[in-house]
Amino acid sequence: MLLQLAFRNIWRNRRRTLLTLSAMVVSLALLILSLGVFSGMLVDILA
Repeated sequence: MLLQLAFRNIWRNRRRTLLTLSAMVVSLALLILSLGVFSGMLVDILA
């Protein structure tokens, strides 16, 4: 019952939910990109 109430409340304000999800996706993509760049720089420095 509590889970059903939570899902109903998540989709009650769709704009806020989608904005939050898109912000999380963008920040995760930036984190992965920066980790890739920094590990590449580290490999170049050590090689």
